[in-house]
This record gives sequence, C-alpha cells and structure tokens, in this order.
Amino acid sequence: VERHKDIKPLKVDGPVHFKIEFLLAESAQRYWNKEGVTLLDPRTVVFTGKDAREAIERWYLG
Repeated sequence: VERHKDIKPLKVDGPVHFKIEFLLAESAQRYWNKEGVTLLDPRTVVFTGKDAREAIERWYLG
C-alpha cells in the first residue's frame, strides 16, 4: 500500500472482448441488438470494444 504511487496503470491494446455467462437467458437477451455485442448462446454474451472501457460500458450501460 505504501508504494501505490509506483504502480503503473495496466494498458491493454485493443480490441477487447468481455464475455459474460448469465444465469438466466432473459438477462442475455436484452443485449441481442446492440452494437459491439455478440450472443454466443442463449445465456452467453461477448461485448467488444476498441478498449476495455468501451467493452465494459457496452455491458454496463447496455
């Protein structure tokens, strides 16, 4: 904790794919027609963005 200022932020080159398997198919279906979103099966969704922030926003902001 003392050296937290010495730690550099993690940089990930894009594109980034963020995959979620939902418990219920109904939860995944709300994303079916969104940009940057692919449904792999009734419960699994992949969110793709140019970077991690964009991919996570596609999930979180739906």
